[in-house]
Amino acid sequence: MQTDARHAWLAYLVVAFVVTPAVFAIRYRRSPFVVAWPPADRYAWIEIAYAGALAAYTVWLLLAPPIEPVMPLAGTAVALAGLLVVTAAVATLGPNWRVGQDTADPSVEFVARGVYRLLSHPIYAGLLLVGVGLALLDDLLTRAVWYLATTSLYALVQSDAEARRWTPTRAPR
Repeated sequence: MQTDARHAWLAYLVVAFVVTPAVFAIRYRRSPFVVAWPPADRYAWIEIAYAGALAAYTVWLLLAPPIEPVMPLAGTAVALAGLLVVTAAVATLGPNWRVGQDTADPSVEFVARGVYRLLSHPIYAGLLLVGVGLALLDDLLTRAVWYLATTSLYALVQSDAEARRWTPTRAPR
């Protein structure tokens, strides 16, 4: 069976939004999700908006007729590389990983080791790699542009907010 954007995206969703948070919750005895409803600040609103964009992408991908992948092997390899970058970043963050900024938790520390020595925002870089892989597994248009555009905007805005949050305490650990 050939991998297409649907298979790759559903596998990514399961790993990123079910398995990884479950492992985190079991290991650290708390949820990694800290975005409250209603969102209290711009950062949280953008997290919610991006979640909506991903939900729209998922529905669009699942309801549209299947498309023959443009480059199935390359797309699978790039999407898998993106997932591995995200997984390595989350593993490196350990108990400091959150979906959202947890300014109320004083135990959250700046991390500058592992993959974070190479990239300031490896999770966002991984998300973009997943998007490029999905584009190669899709039609290189429409949905791929939607995912890449919303993910790029999300990564730019949120990485800037995170850099501003951590600049005063930017000591490697």
